[in-house]
Amino acid sequence: MVDLFITIRNCAIRVVVILIALILLAPALHAQEGSPCERIIALSPSLVEVVAALGLTEKLVGVSRFTQYPEAARKLAQVGGFLDPNLEGMLALKPSVVLGLSEHSDLLEKLKRFGSRTQSADHRSVVGIIESIKKIGELCQRSGEASQVIQKLESLLSAYRQKLIGKKRLRTLVLIGGKEDALRFTNLYVSGRDGYYADLLKIAGAENIFSGITRPFSGVSREAFIKENPDVVFQVVTDANISASDKEAILEAWSDLPFLNAVKRKNIFLLIDYVDVIPGPRFPETLEKMALALEGAHR
Repeated sequence: MVDLFITIRNCAIRVVVILIALILLAPALHAQEGSPCERIIALSPSLVEVVAALGLTEKLVGVSRFTQYPEAARKLAQVGGFLDPNLEGMLALKPSVVLGLSEHSDLLEKLKRFGSRTQSADHRSVVGIIESIKKIGELCQRSGEASQVIQKLESLLSAYRQKLIGKKRLRTLVLIGGKEDALRFTNLYVSGRDGYYADLLKIAGAENIFSGITRPFSGVSREAFIKENPDVVFQVVTDANISASDKEAILEAWSDLPFLNAVKRKNIFLLIDYVDVIPGPRFPETLEKMALALEGAHR
């Protein structure tokens, strides 16, 4: 009983010490109010890329541990990931602003309570990505740079629209998951109308065969899958460092479904690069891969 009491007391003391430390650090968050982007924390790789696109990489002080681009950002302090954010570490970096996605809403609210300035963005669509470039540009007094980035992206989107006039849209499926999941067809997600990839498909000139919301592929019955019978499949593999043999094995796994049009016509395409899993301002790189694959599938 005494041991239990001592354990509880020690835990309580530790919690109090942490809270006091956080409260003492909070005033430092206001130190840069005149320059909101002097010390930036970006909670997702895609937001790091927005900051980089605006020419503000040197203002970053903390990033998600999954950040790989730009190279300079990989050397910065890591503040955890989506499931395990390091709140204490963020406050210790004394950020002038913390950039997060809509999925980070709870964490951003906590940071606000400690006096941190925050900015939320929605990268679940191409429109949302472009809007975030504008908003962060305004916040960081880089509206000119933001306008240039947006103009290039919108010109590219306009060019794709012109190419698609009168062109047939191929029925397409997008699956998302890790390497082992791709090999076994387990724990995969099918991209529905609500996802970033649905936007890219539409821009590239394809028809997404699943009009519902993004959901586990296991929730799609075999009968429904066969009935929809995609002409093209894009498989997004989220693991880093996929080897040539990995690619061959993933493609070979589809041979168990020889009755599908996409398999018969060899229209299974893998998206395996880092940029392909980051819904940020470099989306044209993934879009071009999809558009070229679809162009080949038309032949």
